[in-house]
Amino acid sequence: MDATEVIARLNDDLTGEVEAVLVYMNHHFVVPQHHTQLEMLEIALEEMHHIQQLAEVIVDLGGAPELTPRQIRFNGADVAGSLANGTMLETEAIDGYRRHIAEIDDPAIKRMLNRIMEEEELHFAKFSEMLADFEAAAAATAPTVGDLTGDGE
Repeated sequence: MDATEVIARLNDDLTGEVEAVLVYMNHHFVVPQHHTQLEMLEIALEEMHHIQQLAEVIVDLGGAPELTPRQIRFNGADVAGSLANGTMLETEAIDGYRRHIAEIDDPAIKRMLNRIMEEEELHFAKFSEMLADFEAAAAATAPTVGDLTGDGE
C-alpha cells in the first residue's frame, strides 16, 4: 500500500475521532447534573489525543489531516441515548481500526493503530458499563403496578 492509500485510511480514522470528540463534548454540555458528564469529558480528551497521533503520522507521510468530521450523530438527548450512541461510535471505530491494521503494512503505524484500538475498546467497555448502570438505576426507581394502584408498599 502506498503512502496516499495509508493517508486516506488514517484520515478516515481521524474524521471518526473528530466526530467522537464533538459528540462526547455535546453530551458533556447538554446532559447536566449527571455523573456521566465527567466520563464523557475524559473520553473526549482521550479521543483528542488520538487526533493528535493520527494527524502527526499523516503529516509525516506528506498528507494533510482531514479535521472535518465524517458526520455528526448527536443521537440521544438524554443519558441513555447518549451512552448508547457512544457504544455505537466506539464499535465503528474499533471495526475501522481493525480493518486498517489488516490493510496497512507499516509496523510502526500498525502499533499506533493497535494502541488506539485498545483505548477504543476500553471506551466501549466504559460506555457499556455506564449504560447498564443507568438502566439498572432507572429500573430500580420505576413505579410498579402496586405503586400506581395504591396496593404497593
